[in-house]
Amino acid sequence: MENLNHLRQLLALAETGNYRKAGERLGMSHSAVSQTIAKLEGLFEVTLFEKSGGETVPTAFGLRVVDSSKTMLMELERATRDLESLEDHRGGELVIGADPALCESLISPAIARTIEQRPNLKFKVNVTAPGKEIKKLRDRQIDLYIGLKPDEVVADLKYTDIKLKPPIVLCRKDHPLKNSNTITVTDMEQFPCISGEFPEWIKTEFNNRHVSAGGKFDKFRTLFLISQSHTLVRQVLMYGKNTLAVLPKEIVKKELKSGQLKELKLDPPVFPGLVDGVIAFNQEYPITPAAKLIAKIIQEMTADLTQHSEGKN
Repeated sequence: MENLNHLRQLLALAETGNYRKAGERLGMSHSAVSQTIAKLEGLFEVTLFEKSGGETVPTAFGLRVVDSSKTMLMELERATRDLESLEDHRGGELVIGADPALCESLISPAIARTIEQRPNLKFKVNVTAPGKEIKKLRDRQIDLYIGLKPDEVVADLKYTDIKLKPPIVLCRKDHPLKNSNTITVTDMEQFPCISGEFPEWIKTEFNNRHVSAGGKFDKFRTLFLISQSHTLVRQVLMYGKNTLAVLPKEIVKKELKSGQLKELKLDPPVFPGLVDGVIAFNQEYPITPAAKLIAKIIQEMTADLTQHSEGKN
């Protein structure tokens, strides 16, 4: 692993611009970092770093080595995790790209179920908005993506379709519309609106259903906040007496149960039924047993949701 440590020291120096800071980041002396850089410069027979404005910065050749080192280190660390997962299916690490709309409603219980079967498995959850998963899967920053169907589907990724609950319209218990049986988009445009971030196809679907009523979701003159952080949107809603919000229902279950928030029925509905979601993998690399397990659990959970929805119809 000595070569890996050399790469980490090289990158730490490039990022901090200082031998002492690079050493502190890695828990080693600045002289040890200096010796490693000298060893690498001797290996490549070129100068990798130079002084500039009081900082130590990469030379032109150094920049190329730094860029290559980032890629190499990421691949080596990724390969190490893959081997750990494949050699010991009860251990290893799983990096999940999670749509922010599903973190509380689907990802959290799925992780809990997975831990019951693989107690030694370590998780990292990378909040990933639809559309951002392609690069992260290709760069192997995440093992799988779970979320709303993205606007773009690409050939080198493998997709498994799932069905998810649609977003709903919400208000505080003291909102002027609190006693309305149903509301329209015209009603919504009379109040400040906030929303979680959704793929373009969701907005298009909404617009197609409501354009006759004069409403386009992302064109509302009163829509003042769209955020990838659904928790932020929920908090803004709790403080905004006259505010309306479009969010996944699962995110506000506690507030709905306590009566702090109220679901408003939009006519026609935001969506008439379940919406499309996906589990996506990079099919150019082997899928680890841990990734297969949580994908299976997600499919079982969403299948239960589909059966429940069909039973109500």
